[in-house]
Amino acid sequence: MPQVSVLLPTSTDASLGDDNLNYVSVFNFEAHHHFEENKLMRHILPPQATALELHRLSNFEVERCWFPDAPQVHVYLAVAKKQPLDTRFFVRLLAHSQEGRTVSGATQLLQPTSQLLQGFATLEQAIGDSRYKPTESNHIFVRYLAPLRITLQQAVKTLKATLTSCMPTINKLQATELELAIPLWDPSVPDADLDSTKPTQVRIICRLAPSLSIDAYEEVSSFVSSGTYPAAATTSPASVAAAAAIATTHTATITLKPILGKGATATAIAPYTLLSVVDQKRLRCKKLRTTYAYDFVTMYELAVQAAWDRAVLSNPKIVAPADEKKVHATELVLSADGSRVEPLSSPRSPGANDCGMLAWRLHMLTPEYPQGREIILIANDITFMNGSFGVKEDMVYERASQLARAEGLPRIYMAANSGARFGLCDGVKKCFRVQWNDYDPAKGVAYLWLTDKDREALGESVLTEPVAAPIDPSFDDDEDEREEEEPAVHHKITTIIGAPKEEIGVESLQAAGRIAAETSIANRQIFTLGYCTARNIGIGSYVLRLGQRVVQQQDAPIILTGYVALNKLLGTNVYESNLQLGGPEVMAGNGVSHLVVDDDFGGVVRIVEWLGFVPKVVTGAPRPILPVCDPVERPVCFTPLPGKPYDPRMLLTGGEQSGAFKEGLLDANSFVEYLPHWAKTVVVGRGRLGGMPVGVIITENRTVEKSILADPANLESKPQTAMQAGQVWFPDSAYKTAQAIRDFNTGEGLPLLLLANWRGFSGGRKDMFEEILKFGSFIVDELTQYKQPIIVYIPPHCEIRGGAWVVIDATINPRYMEMYAAPSARGGVLEPAGIAEIKFRRPDVVKSMARLDKQLQWMSMNEASGVVRNEDIEARKEELLQYYTPLGELISDLHDRPERMVAKGVVKRVVEWESAREFFYWRLRRRLLEDDLVSARMQGDSSLGYEETLTQLHSTLPAEVGNAAMTLDSSLARTSSHTHALSRTRSLTRTPSLSH
Repeated sequence: MPQVSVLLPTSTDASLGDDNLNYVSVFNFEAHHHFEENKLMRHILPPQATALELHRLSNFEVERCWFPDAPQVHVYLAVAKKQPLDTRFFVRLLAHSQEGRTVSGATQLLQPTSQLLQGFATLEQAIGDSRYKPTESNHIFVRYLAPLRITLQQAVKTLKATLTSCMPTINKLQATELELAIPLWDPSVPDADLDSTKPTQVRIICRLAPSLSIDAYEEVSSFVSSGTYPAAATTSPASVAAAAAIATTHTATITLKPILGKGATATAIAPYTLLSVVDQKRLRCKKLRTTYAYDFVTMYELAVQAAWDRAVLSNPKIVAPADEKKVHATELVLSADGSRVEPLSSPRSPGANDCGMLAWRLHMLTPEYPQGREIILIANDITFMNGSFGVKEDMVYERASQLARAEGLPRIYMAANSGARFGLCDGVKKCFRVQWNDYDPAKGVAYLWLTDKDREALGESVLTEPVAAPIDPSFDDDEDEREEEEPAVHHKITTIIGAPKEEIGVESLQAAGRIAAETSIANRQIFTLGYCTARNIGIGSYVLRLGQRVVQQQDAPIILTGYVALNKLLGTNVYESNLQLGGPEVMAGNGVSHLVVDDDFGGVVRIVEWLGFVPKVVTGAPRPILPVCDPVERPVCFTPLPGKPYDPRMLLTGGEQSGAFKEGLLDANSFVEYLPHWAKTVVVGRGRLGGMPVGVIITENRTVEKSILADPANLESKPQTAMQAGQVWFPDSAYKTAQAIRDFNTGEGLPLLLLANWRGFSGGRKDMFEEILKFGSFIVDELTQYKQPIIVYIPPHCEIRGGAWVVIDATINPRYMEMYAAPSARGGVLEPAGIAEIKFRRPDVVKSMARLDKQLQWMSMNEASGVVRNEDIEARKEELLQYYTPLGELISDLHDRPERMVAKGVVKRVVEWESAREFFYWRLRRRLLEDDLVSARMQGDSSLGYEETLTQLHSTLPAEVGNAAMTLDSSLARTSSHTHALSRTRSLTRTPSLSH
């Protein structure tokens, strides 16, 4: 097509060179437009326009956006011709660098320091420019004119790492796709043959939202290159034009052949499509700061793959399965009679659902269960009637949850909703009439009524009673002027019931009550977890809490009533957003939310991580044990120093000490803390001991701050900070302890490791009023119901006093609880100073002086003879008092030693901290095995009790072993595989000799 291009220099600085396009303005004038300038191609040479594939924007009305700071980055504001709401930025740039002739150089060109970062920066500038309207689904296109010497797999790996690190920026930029056209040289090609070797034209398409996925295609073209591949030698116009002319061909001749990713069939390069129905749903979800429900399945695939990547990196013994697809999803729908959910006979396309609640059965290959585990996933579709809970939605939720309970599977709920569905009867809205008092609207409504025709049409959806129509005194009797005849009888509306399929009120609440009950039951029977995204209102919030375990996205409130409604109720604009009512600051601070995440993918990653501690079914499944990468036999090196505050988490994870890292009790990098923002005087979490998952509760020994939020509805309210002493149970931390014990027990089946260091409960007036007695009692309630081994251990230089001992004593649950102490641990009713103040007062001190001090004895003997005066004796006593008074504390402390605890039978054994890791690992292994074997025998004979069965089991052991180890009898051995039996036997024989 004939056209004229004019190049004008924009700088007279000779040092810049004569051929640098950054300092040249380009103007293009096309003949078929009467040589008017084509503004879309300003500063673009004609061959570059082909390389930038500008013809693919033909479905949009395009406006060129010019940013002088980045002349080589071309930004276009595009509005879809048939969908005006589809507005995007298309960012397109050409990469001229010659550094890709080496593998390291090619890798660098795909990292954030390259053209990619320049494209991101320019897009950010465009988004912040007030001249342009807001956009979503922005697109970035990069064409590399010079080949890169790198394999496709290396390129994709580098891109994945780059984009993962840049994901916060990408989300901020609303970028949904990155497209790269790259000619690739195989690294095996000799340097001398590079210029004569035709590179492979590759198109890499990175979908950035809702989650990262990368597909690669080979460009298959009828174009045949002759001779060498002349990449741009410089940035001169002539050089760029030559390279662009050979680097690209007319798009009609190019087909994309899938070579990596999910692309199934070859497709021709075509204009960018408009947003599909599903894309529009995704866009709507993005505006609500959430993810389209169907896309969560893909997120689980990526999260499981990320879990494998972490596992393989941390432990060379772990080998990922050969199956690249590690998550298989089967969508579940209601059966015809609504009695159950059943799998779809064939997969349906996203967006084809006729219900706002979706459910799947996910089969996941995880590091803990490489052969696979299953979960039931339930999710709101917030694009369907705003995610409200109608009767059908509640039924899908209830039936899917019942399926999870029936099979003992973990049940995950991805919550994004607007509460129970409500509305008005559409039929009545369209035809009701109003009878005003005295036919005067100013006097108010007398009643609403229907005509005979409308009453008949509405049928049973409305209840009425006949009322004689009142006479309008101002009515003109001239029938010719009447628009319609006034009926003699009004059908006065007394009740609106609604059509059978309309869910406009209490029926939604009744169904909501059913799912509330179902969630509560499920939480007591299986592992339940809820993820809060977008928003959750009313019953949506209650269902989250009833499932107990909650992960909250930072921009997703959990509320009962919206802030707008509350402002109307209060009569003033008190609240500014729903986050003030139920954001993470509130819900993480009060213990409703266990974890807070930045985005939905981060939430799914944390859910998969949490599932790694949970058995695949609630009973009868092997525990999720990972291969041991941290030797069980290694010593625990991090040791607290007496009188010196420290982070108690370091007892578990290890930490810096004396300038070096010292290992802790648990496996390296295995501890995950939960509820970190609530009740900070107690730390709870999950970790691994020799690959075995355990629940952990540990005391905070330092003073912490408790934030008390201000109430915007109270003008006199101000934010406050309260100090809470370490080693003390307060109302919130006592409840946190009880809740953690319940969570570990129900659904998770975790052995409990409780590292105790409590001086007692806070008993002041305020704490008594705030129910410290009630919440402390909850700890006992939960311990009595615990069905897994519990080890209570007093670490070095730690103590348990008074009521704190009472609520965690082993007699609370003798079948499962055991207590141990470090040599320097202490325990007693009161601290030594308190005991001495009461039980070793001045008379006792004086008696000790008289018994032990020889001078005082001599003085007493000679007092009667007058050799020594009484005043001298009293002076001697006063002199000795400062030395003898501390003896009371010493004597009291000697009563608190762990050796006395063992002698009195309140602890089983003194365990050195250095060897605690190995000891507790084998002790837990033995207790778990004992419990499995005893339970199996008791199921066979219901008349047997636990202690009787355990005694019988011990009696089968060799005499020389006693109760220190346990062999499997032949009947039980036959029920297990040989490998499992050997593992069990070893775990028992390694256990130190202890009576149960």
